[in-house]
Amino acid sequence: MKFNPLLAGAAGVFTVLYVFVAVLPLPREIQFEPEWTIDASQTPEFSESENCIPFKTGQLAGYFSENGKILNARSFAVKAAVSEFYFAPYGLSDDSVEIFSPDGSFVCRIDSSGFPFIDENRIFMFLPGGSSFARYSSQGKKLWAYEGFVPVTAFSSADCGTVAGFADGKVLLFDESGNLSQEFVPGGSKYSVILGADLSPDGNYLACISGLEKQRIVLAKREKEHIVITFYKYMEKDQTRQALVKFSRDGDWLYYAFAGGLGIVNCVDGRCTELKMDGWVSSLMETDIPGTFFVLTREKSRDKFVNRVYFVENYMGLSGSFDFTSRSAFIYAKGSDLFVGRDSRISKIKLRMN
Repeated sequence: MKFNPLLAGAAGVFTVLYVFVAVLPLPREIQFEPEWTIDASQTPEFSESENCIPFKTGQLAGYFSENGKILNARSFAVKAAVSEFYFAPYGLSDDSVEIFSPDGSFVCRIDSSGFPFIDENRIFMFLPGGSSFARYSSQGKKLWAYEGFVPVTAFSSADCGTVAGFADGKVLLFDESGNLSQEFVPGGSKYSVILGADLSPDGNYLACISGLEKQRIVLAKREKEHIVITFYKYMEKDQTRQALVKFSRDGDWLYYAFAGGLGIVNCVDGRCTELKMDGWVSSLMETDIPGTFFVLTREKSRDKFVNRVYFVENYMGLSGSFDFTSRSAFIYAKGSDLFVGRDSRISKIKLRMN
């Protein structure tokens, strides 16, 4: 077997991780085993038999397989939106956006200027000015639109509907057809603004990070005519950037970023745990093991970032972490496997619990 310096480097990083994790007093042993490392700039070779995993790193975006093959990759000059279903490169002054499938084939053209947002198989366009947005079909047809005057500062969608937060502290909820179903103003702070928002998968709960000076995380239940706050917690320190707010797949848990780590709320009984982490929370990926997930945080260091990947068990137990330096980074979880992007390199790490 030929020596692969990329794989060797990855093995060194994750050997350190294993040593760190193994010495913790856990009821079972956790192992992180590096399986492969590839370069995203290698010549792509699409195969319909492979599951497509999306990636975006630096000025390159596309799809790779669980077996370590680049299936499709395309460079983009300015920005790109990518999901498991669609990929869309775009510029700041484009008057239309083209949508492509993972195999690179043309899907549709959206004849509108703005910035695409692709959430799974749902296609949205944020229109110039930042206060309006529209949803489109996979044929490029406008399904519905919201036109406002206040900048959108938080946005999320689910099969059951869409939630948008605004710079004036208001939260609007839309059903799957784009009808405005409810309006919510959480308040409780000196200055009103929404910096993160999400809907639970069943649409019964919504959550948001609200306000400045007495900023708080708010969890609310949607009743027929009202929205009732069931949990809130004031932050010790305000965040001034858009922050992660995300429900678990089953909708029973809420994850939120705070200045110093990740908060986790049980939506049923309101129990809250805060895990300290360095940097700001960039993304969170759940595994197929209930309560087990990975968190990527980033912290600026000169012209690069220090990236840290944290492993959490049982929703509340911080079991280990490792870090690396790069300009761009991403994580993706599938089954119990972790995929880590570091600039142009992508590594697969298998999680084993004995």
